[in-house]
Order: sequence, then C-alpha cells, then structure tokens
Amino acid sequence: MGKKWNSERKTEHYYKMAKKQNYRSRASYKLKQLNKRFKVIKSADKVVDLGAAPEAGHR
Repeated sequence: MGKKWNSERKTEHYYKMAKKQNYRSRASYKLKQLNKRFKVIKSADKVVDLGAAPEAGHR
C-alpha cells in the first residue's frame, strides 16, 4: 500500500471512528451492519478479522 492510500485512509470517517472507539479495525462497523440485518453473530460468539494487519511497520 502506498503513501497516498495510507494518508487517505487516515481521513476516512470509519477509520477515525474505529480509532476513537478503540476498535482495531474499521471492519467492526461492517460486521455490526451485517449482524443488525442478518443476526449472524450471537452474544457468546467470538469474531476474528483474518484480514487485520498491525498498524506499525506494515508493508
């Protein structure tokens, strides 16, 4: 991912919300939308975002 993509990502609405609410990924909001509509995640379930990447040093 290039520098332009990285700088644009940091100004994106859901990226800012995720950081503010201490989520590791903005994908949390997509999962919430899907669950609200389809009820696929139950209260005792655990969710793993396999597409997650660490913030620092990612290339």
